[in-house]
Amino acid sequence: MTHRAPPSLLLVLLPLLGACRSAPPQARAAEATPAQPATPVAAEVLATVNGVAITRQEVVGAARGPSAHGGTGAAETPAETLERLIQEELRAQRAARMGLDRDPTFRADLARAEASLRGWRRTQLATLLDTHEQVARPEVSEAEARAFYDANVPRIRTEVRVAQILLRDEAAIARALAEVRGGTAFEEVARRQFASLPPAAGRPWDLGYLRWNLLPAAWRDLAYTLPVGQTSDVLRGPNNRFWIINVVDRRERPELTFEAMRVAITQTLQEERRLAVRTGEREDLRRDARIVYVGGRAP
Repeated sequence: MTHRAPPSLLLVLLPLLGACRSAPPQARAAEATPAQPATPVAAEVLATVNGVAITRQEVVGAARGPSAHGGTGAAETPAETLERLIQEELRAQRAARMGLDRDPTFRADLARAEASLRGWRRTQLATLLDTHEQVARPEVSEAEARAFYDANVPRIRTEVRVAQILLRDEAAIARALAEVRGGTAFEEVARRQFASLPPAAGRPWDLGYLRWNLLPAAWRDLAYTLPVGQTSDVLRGPNNRFWIINVVDRRERPELTFEAMRVAITQTLQEERRLAVRTGEREDLRRDARIVYVGGRAP
């Protein structure tokens, strides 16, 4: 999947980074973020201002439409945009000569813009790597699928109705659990998490009846062992997610035979194997890297 930088991000980055192009070379070198060498994308230079290039990409990105004139008149022409950028560059260079690029507010805004750009670059490259190194779909034999079914048939033939409270704040989820443990009904505590929803929105905390392959790994085992009507302790999941769950009901589905579930079992085993390969690759990258937490520990 291909992602582009959000237009709002570029609108912030282009003027801020452009204004700093005219800073003294020594200052730019000191402030530059270390990065691996990369092949730059060819850019058509339309003008230079005291040696600083203005490219066609900048002109296209900075073009103003009729809305810039109150919704009346014609859109800015490329030539007009270029002349405006030349004038802005001249003023930016003068500001730098006056030392205005050391203004604390400007420096803080610039730091945020550069951090956003670094984050965007990091995310896009990681996504490209995932696409480039797409793990092939592993083979799963019928015998392997059958063995999995036979080993897990009680779970595969049981659907679990689960209600959940899912938060990303560990302190908040602990407070929610304390309320339930204190005697407040689980549903009442869960409903408070959706206070802004209209009554017609239903009961989004009630996940309904789920099959084994749709249960989150963080509480899949617990869903089959927690007594009906009971509430779990706080469960920690990936990406800073915290749950408490309540098992509302379980029901048997004897019609879920191996033949009925073979495709789902095969897909589940394939995904587990792909995840194992990718996890191993990421562990290898981390093992081979030199990672230093400034201050001696992770934040």
